[in-house]
Amino acid sequence: MFKLNQSESFFWPVEILIPGDGGKFEKQTFDAQFKRKTQEDLLGLRSRIEAGELTDAGFAREVLLGWKGISENGEDVPFSETTLEQVLNVPNVATAIVVAFVNAHAGVARKN
Repeated sequence: MFKLNQSESFFWPVEILIPGDGGKFEKQTFDAQFKRKTQEDLLGLRSRIEAGELTDAGFAREVLLGWKGISENGEDVPFSETTLEQVLNVPNVATAIVVAFVNAHAGVARKN
């Protein structure tokens, strides 16, 4: 059964490939809490990206509400504007957030 009234947010896995020694990547993950957008909102985001008006980091700022699974020195990092900017400053993270959000809306499930 389809529910017309959806929750205002949802969690979705984000996978980031972090460059490491020897030309290898380390896969790191966290669960992003995304704002649920309307179809009209999604089309607007797409148009802004295609027009070059919205960067990956800007996109992430518009759709991200929180996270689970981000830590520093063994402690969970709470979501805030400051920590969001720190996370988005790590190479590949903003793009990985965009990819996860798009995959969530394209019906692409996470593969293990």
